Amino acid sequence: MAKEIDKFNKDAAPLLKAATKIATDYTRQTTNAQHHRDMLWEAAAEIGREVQKSKDNGVVGTDLKDFLKEAGVLSVMKAVQTTLGATAKEESVLTKIKSDSESTLADIDKLVDKIGKEIDDRKKKKDRKLLAVDSKSLPEMEKLLASLQKARTALFDNVITDIKGTKWSLASVRRSFDTQVAKEISKTKADRKAGDQAANDNRALDLRLVKKAYDITVKNLTEARDSLAKAEKHFKNRQLTEADSCISDAMANLTNMKKAHAPYAREIGKTNAHDLKTMQGSKDGKYILTSVEQMGKAIEGLTKLIKKTARASV
Repeated sequence: MAKEIDKFNKDAAPLLKAATKIATDYTRQTTNAQHHRDMLWEAAAEIGREVQKSKDNGVVGTDLKDFLKEAGVLSVMKAVQTTLGATAKEESVLTKIKSDSESTLADIDKLVDKIGKEIDDRKKKKDRKLLAVDSKSLPEMEKLLASLQKARTALFDNVITDIKGTKWSLASVRRSFDTQVAKEISKTKADRKAGDQAANDNRALDLRLVKKAYDITVKNLTEARDSLAKAEKHFKNRQLTEADSCISDAMANLTNMKKAHAPYAREIGKTNAHDLKTMQGSKDGKYILTSVEQMGKAIEGLTKLIKKTARASV
């Protein structure tokens, strides 16, 4: 009955493909959702730091609304709105994944029952060993059944059960963010100073801050290259004092680049292989890894360029 197994294979193919896609999408979306929540908690801490600066400048207040006109706070809040928008999309995507996974699971169960019944019926036939009419495709049918059962278990255990255990929603994330902002604003200057250094080294996976550090790196690299180009001209004109000053400026730029890059490089250096692979599978994670790597290469390149320019003066 080759036609029967062909029909089963045809019915199973899209279900197996869908189960694999759902699992991949779920991993990616939950990773992104967690990343966006992490960004919000870091934004809350940065709001606290900006509020402290405003207080130091004489602004009086106890709530976020009292500082929303301050440029630093306003800048962070704009980024917060973008992240909340991304979180809303993640919630929408995860809701669809939940619906698709349950629908796919139901279709797999129907096909598993159908194939299982066909296998049982064939095994019960008294003449199957004698005539071997129904037995030729039986091993292939059993293999297909095992594949569907495996996909069914993975889908149920790794997606459906996990989604049911998910407690967060956009509304709950926003409430948690507001609570965290209130805590950050209420911190004293001494409290903040004690925690900032530790927090600084844990900010490597914050997309917005990586972009900020990357921009700092690009700005300083551009300035350093301009200074070194000026130094070369001064050397040619035997203006050694001016040339040395330009090289000093470039070295100051290099110091700024190293300072911007260091906490992110340390954190990524501590990240295990599994988490690095997960980051590579995420758009934001891949951007972070690539940006930090490029920042490191920029530091190496500028270091060599400074040495080369300095040697040319000898």
